[in-house]
Amino acid sequence: MKRWPRIIIIGIVLVSPALALAASAALLLNPASGAFIVGGTFDLSVILDTKGTAVNTVEIELLFPPDKLQVATPSVGPSIIQLWPAPPMFSNREGRIYFVGGIPSPGITTSEGVVLTLRFRVVAPGEGNIRFGEASSVLANDGEGTDILVTRGASFFKFTIPPPQGPEIFSPTH
Repeated sequence: MKRWPRIIIIGIVLVSPALALAASAALLLNPASGAFIVGGTFDLSVILDTKGTAVNTVEIELLFPPDKLQVATPSVGPSIIQLWPAPPMFSNREGRIYFVGGIPSPGITTSEGVVLTLRFRVVAPGEGNIRFGEASSVLANDGEGTDILVTRGASFFKFTIPPPQGPEIFSPTH
């Protein structure tokens, strides 16, 4: 029986000095925590911190507990995003929001850029978090589309039932 020689491949990675000082970016949620009443609404903003690197594209996947929350307002509102290759789409059944936004060259450098603000409605008591999914990315304006997303923030919320309001009192004469 003929034996094939074993081949061992050793990879070598060359890194330019610019990449050695790896750029990084963070996506955060504001507020990061809170308590809200069933039937009420609250606003949640997606915040971009480019950590000094110009970026031109953000791809966002947000995941939320569909048994506790629903997207009430899908509008964009004030945003650093100027182009919407994939405008915000959401599924209250799956608990998912997805969009892709862009900023023309030379991109943007920001520490607290509001990407999007969403309004959620609380539909059931309990606890839940909103977090960034694996499809999220932040691309540097480097001509190569380098994903520099390092930090994906999350939020944690408590949802409570409203307190009893007591009997309704009225008088037909007063």
